[in-house]
Amino acid sequence: MGSEVRFHLLGPLTVTVGGRALALGGAKQRALLAHLLLNANRTVSPGQLVDTLWPREPPTSATANLQTYVWRLRRLLPGTAVLRTHDPGYSLAVDPADVDAHRFARLVADAARAAEGGAPETALALLAEAEALWRGDPLEDLPTAPAWDAELGRLVENRLAAVEERLALQVRLGRHDPAIAELTVLLAEHPYRERLWQQYLLALTGAGRRAEALQAYATARERLVTELGVEPGPELRALQAAILTGEPLPGPASPAPVRQLPADLPDFTGREEYVRDLSAALGAGPAPVVLTGAPGTGKSALAMHVAHGLAPRFPDGQLYVDLAGTGAPRDPAEVLADFLHALGVTGNTVPSGLGQRAAVFRSRLAGRRVLLVLDDAATAAQVRPLLPADAGCAVLVTTRGRLPELAGAKHVELPVFGEREATRLLAELAGPERVAGEPAEAAAIVRCCGYLPLAIRIAGARLAGRQAWSLRTLHDRLADESSRLSELRVGDLGVRPSFELSLRQLPPAARTAFGRSAVLGAQDFPSWVVDALLDRAGTHDVLDVLVDANLVSLTGRDASGQPRYRLHDLLRCYASELLAEEPVPDAPLTRVLSVLLALAKTAAAGLPPAFGAMTGPPVPSGAVPHGLVTDPLGWFTAERKLLAAAVQLAADAAWRSCPGS
Repeated sequence: MGSEVRFHLLGPLTVTVGGRALALGGAKQRALLAHLLLNANRTVSPGQLVDTLWPREPPTSATANLQTYVWRLRRLLPGTAVLRTHDPGYSLAVDPADVDAHRFARLVADAARAAEGGAPETALALLAEAEALWRGDPLEDLPTAPAWDAELGRLVENRLAAVEERLALQVRLGRHDPAIAELTVLLAEHPYRERLWQQYLLALTGAGRRAEALQAYATARERLVTELGVEPGPELRALQAAILTGEPLPGPASPAPVRQLPADLPDFTGREEYVRDLSAALGAGPAPVVLTGAPGTGKSALAMHVAHGLAPRFPDGQLYVDLAGTGAPRDPAEVLADFLHALGVTGNTVPSGLGQRAAVFRSRLAGRRVLLVLDDAATAAQVRPLLPADAGCAVLVTTRGRLPELAGAKHVELPVFGEREATRLLAELAGPERVAGEPAEAAAIVRCCGYLPLAIRIAGARLAGRQAWSLRTLHDRLADESSRLSELRVGDLGVRPSFELSLRQLPPAARTAFGRSAVLGAQDFPSWVVDALLDRAGTHDVLDVLVDANLVSLTGRDASGQPRYRLHDLLRCYASELLAEEPVPDAPLTRVLSVLLALAKTAAAGLPPAFGAMTGPPVPSGAVPHGLVTDPLGWFTAERKLLAAAVQLAADAAWRSCPGS
């Protein structure tokens, strides 16, 4: 049955079973299927689907309507495709071999291997089979959706690259006349693609039309210089020179590959699962892989380690840039200028506009296998112009925040170390004998570091520089939370400066909420706490900013089904420092405790008489946020730990305000 099911994206959207087309319903349901197929086997959020189905202004019933379309689509799909519901979101599980876009990519890759293996006729046949899958522009029967632009653009670019490769093979095999006819049409549509001009010149020369080949070069140069402000690349110039002098025509040039990657860490430790998963994802085409995580989790170190391991798979080079997203984010136009210089575009021939530079950049990478590492990205808008379109390229992005709006990207979130990995890194830096000699102290040190790779690296460096210290000495110095961040600094490495960079990117309300969130100590908390910290209602947007910046972690759901949040231990130390600078640092805690007490009284009032009752004044009207206590017993179950911690916090606060009481 699986081999009979086919999903067709490369033209009008169609699904066939045994060669017969299914009726897919109206435009909204077809758009839903198209979006899920473009993101096959990946979870898509309901928000993305709503934006796709209603791009301008979704109706108030959009969520309910979406669920109806999902239900209908689930009933419609053949048995080999499974539409799954996640929390939150949906994914369409399909065999990639059943989707024409995936089959196209596989055939093109097989053709490349055949050509490299000296079988051009086989490569031509495979490319012809790949091109036959196209029945028009991708999803041409559906209204365009902004979320599809990047993926559809990639498909169109890969189609053109496959056509270029086929024409190059035809010219190489001496089939000049049909190649000339097709290249004439293609160059009218794509006058800036230098590889097409190269094949055109080779075909004309091979057909004995040398004067026309030289005229074609003059036309190409005039277009590039006049309209883009760049000279032809070295391959095209070398070809023109050979035609002009009558020398043997050069084959495809092999410029020295660009090697821009910073050095891999010699003591890189752990992360085996992430190395394996990232390596597999980067081998699946040009869709960017986004590695995100809190400050200090080792995203850049992991990216460099993976990139060095993959370098042999990208023989045409590796490009690297620090996008400085947590400092002064670099302009993508400037980055493109640097990349173009590295790729052989010299001097003042780099075009001035961002769009023109991006077009030349994509053209220079066409047909090449290049790995790009875009380190410390600030936003999706900074990344988009730097993305190649060629299927042979891959892109690895690191960022402290999340980039959900980067269409087609695969997202990988990097947590802190586990205890075993953390201890291994400490031993690598401080010496395995010292760690083995004081295992309990080593465990305490990595625990004080919150298992954060940056903090452990600093702790290990301090021990390595102080051989006379025992591990107990460093543990004692890290034990005090009020001075822990000051201890976690060595040379130009520091945990506090790393955190400060993230805070600078936040709006004022998010910075304030982050600092005040330290009042609860090492506890997870529900979202209403942020309302109390900021003394206003409706702070979900503030909490979303903190989660997206990886400064507050979403830890899961409690017994009542509400999401819970938490600060990493070292981030909480930093938040405590910010809280101490407030004019009235106890005020946020007072508000949180007041709301918590009111909630507890409200919940207690709803319990059966057998549970007893809380004494004290009644809860004032408006003191309890609406809708938080719908199940009193479930509320007490969910907040049991927070209530116990609040009793201790209240006692401590009273002791501080009334010494000796």
